[in-house]
Amino acid sequence: MHDPILYKKRTIESIGLIILGYFGYAVSDTVAKILQDHYNVFQVMGVNAALALCILTPWIHFKYGLKTIFPPNLKLHLLRACFVFATAYFMVRSLHLLPLADFYGIAFTIPFFTMFLAYAILKERVGWHRIMAAVFGFCGVLIIAGPQFDHIGHGVALALGGAVVASFNIIVLRKIGHGAPIPVYGFWPFLFLAVGSAIALLINGEARAIQMEDAKFILLAPPFTVLGIAALSLGFTRAPDTTIVSPFHYTQIIWGVSFGWLFFQTLPPLTTYVGIAMIICAGCYSLWREYKRKHHIPD
Repeated sequence: MHDPILYKKRTIESIGLIILGYFGYAVSDTVAKILQDHYNVFQVMGVNAALALCILTPWIHFKYGLKTIFPPNLKLHLLRACFVFATAYFMVRSLHLLPLADFYGIAFTIPFFTMFLAYAILKERVGWHRIMAAVFGFCGVLIIAGPQFDHIGHGVALALGGAVVASFNIIVLRKIGHGAPIPVYGFWPFLFLAVGSAIALLINGEARAIQMEDAKFILLAPPFTVLGIAALSLGFTRAPDTTIVSPFHYTQIIWGVSFGWLFFQTLPPLTTYVGIAMIICAGCYSLWREYKRKHHIPD
């Protein structure tokens, strides 16, 4: 893109969409944390996915036609749906056990796991600068978990497991590319989540009737989940340079601290802030190295 005014305009639009998208996910995450005080993890996941499908399916039908849910690379979409299901289970379970700020701090390690998988699977070049940044970021995770490990160790393990599986999801998404309409990228994962969660609930028999006081939360989450998918997809596809807009992923920590204080009356200890700062610095440095590599900027 050679027009500097258009470049700046598209970049600002993309940043706004990305901030909005991560806000949508943060609202959905907060609702999932609240609902798990009363409902099984599969019920929380399944109801959210089923209601999200009620939004996505008419969107696909009226704007693109239902045939678009069967793209040529359907097998990759189905594989990604499996990874999304596993990611959702690990992440939603960890949300119940971790403060929101700690959860997002650990989730910020996803780019580091993706980097190593891209090297192993896609044979992408990874320099020692980025490897050291990843090690520094993982040290931040240890600082977050260390003083509280007796209380949040299980949650940390689940969140890290979710981060690893989410990285596989990103690798598959790279292979899929951006050919399909935006809602199609959410259709198959939500279908797998709805059906898989229903089967799990039938097996363990832990479903319970939804209480009226919880209905507002249950109805709140799906629109914000779809908002997250749509805004992030548009933001990253419209961005002239993804390495410039990617750091705005870290705005989630603002929502994590804010929603933790508003809904759970908790504020992170100093060690959590230190660990998150280390992870964010490592992530931003890694993105800067990627930007320099793409634009052939010498060290």
